[in-house]
Amino acid sequence: MNNKETIDQKLNRLLANEPVVNFTYKKLNGEIRHARGTKKMDVIKEIDEEMVPQGDRKCTDTVIRYFDLDKENWRTVCKSRIISIETVESLDMFV
Repeated sequence: MNNKETIDQKLNRLLANEPVVNFTYKKLNGEIRHARGTKKMDVIKEIDEEMVPQGDRKCTDTVIRYFDLDKENWRTVCKSRIISIETVESLDMFV
């Protein structure tokens, strides 16, 4: 049995546990996108309290929903289009 974490599982875990995660994926139009994201609600609340979800919105099993720290809005990425996870950062780096 192979318990090795896939790249999408790792990204999902890091987004849920870290304040800032840098990663790269290929958009549907072929463009390469470098993103800085999180799922940590305390971080999102500090940026814009209205962006904290009020319900448990379900996504399909093929995408990961994350909060884009540069666009300050929710985005999704197709799991199969994740290229790499570059770094996990501290929010203090951007103060």
